[in-house]
Amino acid sequence: MKTIIRLLFFIPCIAFAQNNSDTLRWDRELVEHNDSFHNDSFDFSIHCRYRQEYILFSGNTDADSINRVLIEMLVNKNISDRNQVKKELETYGDSFTKSWKQNLPADMYSLAMSFEDQTSFQVAFQNPKYTTVIYNNYGYMGGAHGLSIQRYLSFQRPGGKLLENWQDLFTDTTAVLKLAERIFKKEKNIQKFRSRSHMWFWGGDFYLSSNFGLTDEGIRFVYTEYEIAPYAYGSTELLLPYAEIKDYLKVKYLDTL
Repeated sequence: MKTIIRLLFFIPCIAFAQNNSDTLRWDRELVEHNDSFHNDSFDFSIHCRYRQEYILFSGNTDADSINRVLIEMLVNKNISDRNQVKKELETYGDSFTKSWKQNLPADMYSLAMSFEDQTSFQVAFQNPKYTTVIYNNYGYMGGAHGLSIQRYLSFQRPGGKLLENWQDLFTDTTAVLKLAERIFKKEKNIQKFRSRSHMWFWGGDFYLSSNFGLTDEGIRFVYTEYEIAPYAYGSTELLLPYAEIKDYLKVKYLDTL
């Protein structure tokens, strides 16, 4: 069983030819605020980490459309000015590092812990017709554990339109769903989902996540923590290789992969 829990303690490095006319260029930006509190009486420290490492595209008319989606995820606002985006993040970071102590219950000071809000973006795939970006976020503001989010964002080009429904990629969604279920069961070594022997899909029926993206190997689906199983299972990925789904891909997609 391969369960993947993604935290943001590293940024995968994937290189592309930045000057290739078939790909989009991008710049990486970083906004970071840190704070800490040390209790001398009990000799423990509490840390606050705010780190937003993001990318913005340029060099193509598709870049503006893609940037709008990425910026909306970062600051929840429709902003086109790059400097303003950074200012918004600086404001959020300053507020985060100043307010965390005030929001900390008094009895929590007996524990050593870290409060975090960390984000990163990764360009995972590019060809003349598609660009896929991975958004990662990890946050912790107290409680039993933090929460990790990973979202795949695939953009169709030209135009920079976000692919939102995996069903739009296929001619026969019923066949793809059955194929995906077989692959999932084989990877997890299970016979059926309505079983007490495991907790996948909470004992319900299999489905494909709405969180998906085009990659070099195939279409990757990501189920976030708690979505299809208890937190201990982490987030889960399912890859549908192009070789196995090529008969169901719509021609307009197949011709560009």
